[in-house]
Amino acid sequence: STKAESAKERRNLASINYNLAIAYAHQGNFEKAINTYKQAINLRQDFAEAYNNLALIYEVEGNLDEAKKNILMAIEKGKGNYPLAHYNLARLYFRQGNYLDAEQEFLLATKQKTDFAEAYLDLGNTYILQTRTNIRNVLNQAIDSYKKAIEVRKNYYALAHENLAIALSLNNQVEEAYKHYRIAMDQYTEASINTLYNIMSTKQRKTAFAIDNELSRLEDVRNLRKIEKKDLINKMLSILEQYEAMDEELKDVAILRYCAGHAYVSVENWEAAIDEFEQAWELSNKTDKEALKALTSIIN
Repeated sequence: STKAESAKERRNLASINYNLAIAYAHQGNFEKAINTYKQAINLRQDFAEAYNNLALIYEVEGNLDEAKKNILMAIEKGKGNYPLAHYNLARLYFRQGNYLDAEQEFLLATKQKTDFAEAYLDLGNTYILQTRTNIRNVLNQAIDSYKKAIEVRKNYYALAHENLAIALSLNNQVEEAYKHYRIAMDQYTEASINTLYNIMSTKQRKTAFAIDNELSRLEDVRNLRKIEKKDLINKMLSILEQYEAMDEELKDVAILRYCAGHAYVSVENWEAAIDEFEQAWELSNKTDKEALKALTSIIN
């Protein structure tokens, strides 16, 4: 019928606007993205995904009230069974320091989608922040959540390994923490900005850590907050300055040297990188093949 054809046409147009809005968002043109998502919603009132993505744009712009309003609409239009929207609502609560409500939404997201690795990771982050803000000590739950995220990703989840290392450090399981830092380092495709900082904190027995998820990591392509390459380099240089200021006797851990080597590579300080990889090789009693491989790749 003509009515059915008209409804189908409206849904098709809604989908076109939705895809166009995604493109605008990744170009950083948030105003056009917002307007185009709204056009999609006008054409299709039950478009849960459009509400969800519109919320993400408002979140990036810092308009958390509009973000929350649209996420709740996404959940409503998804009839409550929309794990990604529950995850995004949880992240909003987390960002506002409402860790208990964040926990409940992350748990709901993982209940609805049992292989939701990112939600398990963020749930772990929530437990760490509850512990650090003295709401309750749930470090063991944090450790379990990160392990679940890693299990879902079949052991290949660098950020979960790193955050697990942070939780283990806070739980005074330092040697175990180093093992997971090492796995994270080998799984990252390039030097991660905060990893060296976190390993330094573990070594110095500090409690200040950079606890990230994919959407908060400056260098992650899924982060809609675009950052210039030079700003990433300056951030790394700042962390390397802190590293250089550390007492030499504290730099007796191979993973710390190995990580510093990769950090120096990322800022093209080849001489310093060679020295760090050499130190990592020596500290490992000449068993660290990845340190040797990194060293020879620079020299050759």
